Amino acid sequence: MIEAESWKPIPFADKYEVSSYGNLRKHVNKNHPKRHQINYFVHEVTRNGYLRFSIKKQHYLVHRLVYLMFVGPLEEGKVVCHIDGNTKNNHFSNLLQATQKENISHKREHGTWQSGEKHPHAKLSNMQAIAIKRLLSGCVRNERGGLASGQAKLIAENVGVQRSLVYSLSRKRSGFHNV
Repeated sequence: MIEAESWKPIPFADKYEVSSYGNLRKHVNKNHPKRHQINYFVHEVTRNGYLRFSIKKQHYLVHRLVYLMFVGPLEEGKVVCHIDGNTKNNHFSNLLQATQKENISHKREHGTWQSGEKHPHAKLSNMQAIAIKRLLSGCVRNERGGLASGQAKLIAENVGVQRSLVYSLSRKRSGFHNV
């Protein structure tokens, strides 16, 4: 059974309302019976896949706004998580207050945790990282333990990446040292 969409006014944004499903609307000329209009807004999608609205040049994440209006304020040190892992499902019944550690645990359970090549800032695929690490293990090293001259260039050309990424992996500074 689908629940009817309900609307609540946003106290810090006069004329704006958010719905129980995460939609946003604004009343224009609300007190004028003939010119009253309701404008519905289209959300933006952040690079992490969350939905957000801009209200008066300020960005608000939809799930946080819905939680605040339909469930209540967040406790200090808590975040709002999506129970089903779907960042597009912003109905208040799908939102939960948790610590960041619990949120990461939930993301790992639903497979939405962004690590490795899933991370928005990833520069390598998992296969490229593995190939580089294997090639590095058989590399010639100089007397200080660094890569011998020309080794990084050969690996970079072989795998199709930049030399700087090979150097980062050879120094174990990139986060792929467990690959």
